Amino acid sequence: MTTALEQVRAQLVATFGYGGGGTPLIPWIGELVDLIVISIQAGELAPLSVGTAELADGAVTAVKVTDGTLTAAKFAQGAALAAAIAAGLGASGNVDHADASPVTLMAAHATKDRACIVVAICTETLAAVTLKPTFDWGWAADDDGLLDKLVVATATIGQVFIGAGVLPATAPLICTIADGTGGGAAGKFATVVIALPTT
Repeated sequence: MTTALEQVRAQLVATFGYGGGGTPLIPWIGELVDLIVISIQAGELAPLSVGTAELADGAVTAVKVTDGTLTAAKFAQGAALAAAIAAGLGASGNVDHADASPVTLMAAHATKDRACIVVAICTETLAAVTLKPTFDWGWAADDDGLLDKLVVATATIGQVFIGAGVLPATAPLICTIADGTGGGAAGKFATVVIALPTT
C-alpha cells in the first residue's frame, strides 16, 4: 500500500522536479505532509468508531473545553503543521457538499506565485441517488488546477488524496463544489494546504 509520504514525494517529483535534478523544495515538505495525514487520520482510531453510543451528541461543549485549552503544543504531531500555517505557509479547512461554492481555503498573495501541496482527506463518503457531488481544488481561472474532481469521484471515509501545482499570485485557493442530485447527496473533506512562495 502506498503511504501518504510516498504519494507526496512522487507528486513533488512529477510537478516540481523535487529530488529529480530540478530546484528542490524544502526537504522536510514530505515529512510535513505525512504529519498532516497522521494528525487528521489517526491510525489508532477507525472511521466511525466513536459514535453516539460512546459519546452523546453535544457532550463536549465550550463549558467543558474552554476556548484555547487545546493548542498545537499539546498535540506534538500537529505542532509543525500548525506552526507552518501560522507562519503563512499554508491553510486548512473543511468542505461539505452542501457548502456555497466556491469555498475559499486560502487567501491570495499579492505578489508571489506559490507552490502548493493539497491534502484532502474524505470525512464523509461521497454518495447520491443519481449523481455524486464533485469537489475541485484550484483557483478561479483553473478550478481543478491543484486537485481534480475525477480523482475523488469515488471517495470513501479515510481516503487521502494529494495534489500539487503552482497557485498564481493574486489568486486565492478555492474548492469548487457541485452538489449531487437526489435526497441521498453526501460528501465532506478535511483539507490542508502547504504553500511555499516560488520566488
